[in-house]
Amino acid sequence: MKRLHSLSIRDLHILQVLDMTRSLGRAATELGTSVAALSRRLTRIEDVLGMTLFERGVNGTVITAPGRRVLQHARRMIVEAHHLLALGSGSMDSLEGEIRLGLACPPLHPMVETWLQLWNEAHPRTRIGLYAPLEESVTALLLNRGVDVAILHPDALTASLASFALYRENIIAVMPQRHRLTKRQTVLLADLRAEHLLVPVMTQDDRCARFQLGLLGPQARIVMHRGGMLTLLSQVRAGAGLTLSSTAIRDLQPPGLAFRNIADIQAEFDMHLAWRAEAENALLGRFVRFMQTVSRTGLLPSSARSADAGNPDPPA
Repeated sequence: MKRLHSLSIRDLHILQVLDMTRSLGRAATELGTSVAALSRRLTRIEDVLGMTLFERGVNGTVITAPGRRVLQHARRMIVEAHHLLALGSGSMDSLEGEIRLGLACPPLHPMVETWLQLWNEAHPRTRIGLYAPLEESVTALLLNRGVDVAILHPDALTASLASFALYRENIIAVMPQRHRLTKRQTVLLADLRAEHLLVPVMTQDDRCARFQLGLLGPQARIVMHRGGMLTLLSQVRAGAGLTLSSTAIRDLQPPGLAFRNIADIQAEFDMHLAWRAEAENALLGRFVRFMQTVSRTGLLPSSARSADAGNPDPPA
């Protein structure tokens, strides 16, 4: 127990950011520290726990199997710690209502799930409703007031939307567990172009699909899949082809599938939280500021550093 006393909630948040960015440099930037200091901090955390949590190499900083188990516990501990702070400070919110959150590329990223847990703990009288449209794009749904706020690919942003970068997403290859490429730790785009590739198209304006097609190029053997994600994964398990997915799919650990990083590209991009720039809603403003704060600092707004002081709650 004495060794565990030297770990802090900040240390656990560092593990979350490293898993999200897969880069010491990007993680250091997000955490407001230097690469050298972050590397020393990670080494100390690994020494305390007595295991290697991340492998550092040419393909980035990749979490290990023991590291993934540690991260699962870390996420729960962060949620519980913030719950204690909320109870102790009496910060349970009196606002009531629903915030309708649109998803362009479901499911939710594990880190966003953690942040929504923190919101639900701090604001039990509100509800977060998740919406993934079947016909129109999430951008259109947001502009038409079908949802209050949305998580969007950067290409889906328009001039009438306010937004900020919420988290960094990675694209990885998905294949059946017995596929020949599973013998490799990473794969190349050339490997994928030799396979049938299932690309999901869920709406008439699906920028996630366009991004994947742009990565693969005209040489790829594309099969457009117009069903949901569950049927797409079933197709892959059945040997109909390979696909690309986000890390959120991998973290669900669907059976019968293997996931591999793509070595020869930086298949990553920022996902943004966006809302209508003219929106005037106290509950929405509180939610946006909350997500800004926890995504930047890992702390609840009431516990964040004074660097956030003076920033108006968007929208006003």
